[in-house]
Amino acid sequence: MPSLYDQIKSQWGNYGEWDAAGVDRAAELARLLESKGITDISQIGKSGTTGYLNMSTGEFKEGSGEGLNLNPGNINESIDYWQPYTRNQFTLGDASYGYLGDVNNDNTISNSGTSLGDYLKKNDLVGWSAQGHGNVGYFLKTDPKTGKVYIAPEWGSSSDTGEIRDFAKAAAAMAGLTYGLDIALS
Repeated sequence: MPSLYDQIKSQWGNYGEWDAAGVDRAAELARLLESKGITDISQIGKSGTTGYLNMSTGEFKEGSGEGLNLNPGNINESIDYWQPYTRNQFTLGDASYGYLGDVNNDNTISNSGTSLGDYLKKNDLVGWSAQGHGNVGYFLKTDPKTGKVYIAPEWGSSSDTGEIRDFAKAAAAMAGLTYGLDIALS
C-alpha cells in the first residue's frame, strides 16, 4: 500500500492549495491522519450529525434544541444563543472521525481543538495548522461533479496583516509628526 502522503497526493492532489504558505500540506495532513491511526484513505465517506451550535462558545449539542436559547434577540449583545447546525464527519469503514487536531507552530500536534472555537462556524473543518504565514484549515469536501469525498487545505489568514497594520500606523504617526514639525517651523 502506498504511504498516506502518496495517497493524498494521488487522490486529492487536484483539490486545494497543497503548498499554501510554503508548507507541504499533504505531509502535514498525513501527520494529522496518522495521529488518529488512519493509514488508508481510499474508502473515505461523509456523514452528518444534526443538532445546534452555540454561536458564542462553539459548543455543539445533538438533538432537538429543547431548552436552548434559539432566539438570539439583539445579536450585538454578548449572549449565548444556538442555531441549527449539521456537524459533518468523515468515515472510513465503520469508524467516524470529526476534528483531527491542530498542527502547532513548533510542529507538534495537539488534539485540544484550541482553534476549533473560531472555525466551528465553518462546517466541515477537520484540522487546522499554524505552520507558515497565516493559518490553514483542512476541510471535508465533496466534488460536485463526481460525488467524491476528499479533504483539502484552505489558507485562512495572514499573520503578516498585523505587521502591515503596524507599519501603516507607524507611517501615519511619522506623517503626523512631519506635518506638526512643518507647522512649528512655519
